[in-house]
Amino acid sequence: MKKKKYFIIISFSLVILLLVGCGSSNSPFQNYKIYGTISSENNGLPIQGARVELSNSNGSKVIFTSYNGYYSFSNIERGIYTLYVDKEDYNDWEENIYVNGNEKIDIELTPMLGNSVVTGNVEIYNNTEYPSAISSSKDKKVEVRSVESDKKIRENEYKEGEIIIKFKNTLSAQSVKTLTVANSLTELSSLNFKKGPVFRYEIPEGKSVREMVDYYDGLPEVEYAEPNYIAHALSVPNDQYYDDQWNMVKINSEAAWDMRSYSGFVTVAVLDTGIIPDHPDLEDNLTNGADFVDGGQTHDPYNYQPTDPDPTDEATETNGGSHGTHVSGIIGAVGNNYQGVAGINWDLNLLPIRVLDENQSGYHFDIAEGIYYAVDRGTDLINISLGSPEGSNTLKDAVEYADSSSIVMVAASGNDGTSDILYPAAYPETITVGATDYNNNRCSYSNYGSALDLVAPGGTNSTSILSTWGYYNMGTTTSSYAYMNGTSMAAPHVSGVAALLLAEGVSPSNIKSRLTSTAVDLGPSYYYGHGLVDAYGALLGKKLENPYVFAGNEDSDYIYVRSDTTIMNDNGSYTLNQVASEEVYIYGWRDVNDNGIIDGGDYFGRSDSELYITNNSYHYEDIEMYYVESSSYTSMKVQGMGGIH
Repeated sequence: MKKKKYFIIISFSLVILLLVGCGSSNSPFQNYKIYGTISSENNGLPIQGARVELSNSNGSKVIFTSYNGYYSFSNIERGIYTLYVDKEDYNDWEENIYVNGNEKIDIELTPMLGNSVVTGNVEIYNNTEYPSAISSSKDKKVEVRSVESDKKIRENEYKEGEIIIKFKNTLSAQSVKTLTVANSLTELSSLNFKKGPVFRYEIPEGKSVREMVDYYDGLPEVEYAEPNYIAHALSVPNDQYYDDQWNMVKINSEAAWDMRSYSGFVTVAVLDTGIIPDHPDLEDNLTNGADFVDGGQTHDPYNYQPTDPDPTDEATETNGGSHGTHVSGIIGAVGNNYQGVAGINWDLNLLPIRVLDENQSGYHFDIAEGIYYAVDRGTDLINISLGSPEGSNTLKDAVEYADSSSIVMVAASGNDGTSDILYPAAYPETITVGATDYNNNRCSYSNYGSALDLVAPGGTNSTSILSTWGYYNMGTTTSSYAYMNGTSMAAPHVSGVAALLLAEGVSPSNIKSRLTSTAVDLGPSYYYGHGLVDAYGALLGKKLENPYVFAGNEDSDYIYVRSDTTIMNDNGSYTLNQVASEEVYIYGWRDVNDNGIIDGGDYFGRSDSELYITNNSYHYEDIEMYYVESSSYTSMKVQGMGGIH
């Protein structure tokens, strides 16, 4: 009996072992994996260095997230665990989980904010007083360099010994390391984008930048590889009187010049009083024109007959000097030549056509002849800083002919201060321009109405527009510079911007819509049209939106948001309602290129000093924002943007 009993016990034990072997997939000793990413709730950006703890009654494991917010626990037994995440400046996260297989758990952390309020106003300047987003002084200037072609520099100059690589977001950190170690690359810095990090590497001696770029750009694991291009600050010209050209700042020329300042193959006809032909700030941009004043008027103006081939303005100094020279300088005075003023286009073809006499008066017939002549000369754009209270079939036919020939026409609205737009500006084929003063208010003399398309600086007696000028006396001309005001000065600002657009490849049929859709709103369209012409916005093809405003603090690479994020109101005011109780700056930022980095092309500003925020307090702080010049040293990442209201 004892032997039999022993046999039964052994048999029972075998059954248990067999059962355990067959059901091994449900064993409590099975090892599982818990993994995922940690990111910010506000913007979805990965959070590096977050502490992640997985614990149960048997103990705990702690790891820290990688550069892309990734964490992973392996060899985890089945059971109940507590997953806990903490990171400075974020609210802690905790959850109980039951592990019964591999689990992917992505976690979003909520930034910690305060309950204090900061209000103030934002002043946006279109000049480049803030060349570096990470500079402690906005008075620092970037060196201005005179170059023949800014595009040539940007295509061919880059920093020797460095390349930039963006790996595909699915690539693991180990794979990235393997790919870079294989070619002895040394990581210098990186930027964490939502779509993955971008690395800047030093390449080994004996390797060229192009060689390494071509190699990595051809790898399937790489999204792109490129040189570390050098950008040059070209936005502030060195012309002698440029500091007095407030009008160029108002229309955002400095930012536009950082993109394009040369329109050498574009021809702009200036229908006006003629020109001072040997003006040193214009002569390099002038082409041979014609004079139509006092010509015969017995023929069809379509069969134009110039009075003579000399468009010299015969206005004396007593008569006010050369109106046409002043207009021409706004459009195209030679820029960055250490003398005089800068035009909106530093290099283009100005075609002077004299249709007004020395008293600044003329006839529709002569103006019509000038338009037909301009079209036949291959003109791209006609500036018409003149006007008449009455229209005529003669003038209308000429305008329609130019329009059918794909010629852009820009005309002044008039200086009567009434709602009657003058002709030819009243014709729908033209771009009609009114005038604004130094404070972006409509000048009282500027004509307005439903036909108005845009406004531009025209100036007043106290703050006029400085440009090229001169006068005629006894067969000789004198070149100089002078201040003038009027819608005659406003129109060439729009013509100058339109010429930049034509040089950039925008079709003539799209010029008006590009200008009006990107203009800065100033008030009722009846008085301001679509708004103030914006050279930078027009070149970008986008309307520049109101900037973000937020509180934060910074190190050498990042700005960390420490408040809610708001958008500046149209009147320039802002209110932050959730500001952290600590020392913070107040920032204004217009992320023009939408890349999440404060860099060249953006607008940026910071309060002059830090605010010490205590719990449940109220503060007032104004901010000044400036255009950030394109500079390879200007870049800063913003961490924690979100919750915009």
